[in-house]
Amino acid sequence: MSEIETIIRAAYQLGALSSSQVAEGFYLSRGWRAWTGPTSVLAPSGITRTPEDDDSTFVLLMDSDVEVDIAGDLVCDWRDGDVW
Repeated sequence: MSEIETIIRAAYQLGALSSSQVAEGFYLSRGWRAWTGPTSVLAPSGITRTPEDDDSTFVLLMDSDVEVDIAGDLVCDWRDGDVW
């Protein structure tokens, strides 16, 4: 996780992932925050809700000067397989 967090911190304002309930404490202890808003994916057919990930998505916020509404909509890029 240290390596991916280093990449996120160097190049992005926010990193996001989906987690099992078992690992929630792990991510929280590393500074990740639970996303409380709805999740979606930018699929080939357009933005598609992913409600199965609403309660298991975490974000790592980088820039304290950028205000992020963790109760807002969060959309990830499309990929084959599990998008989150």
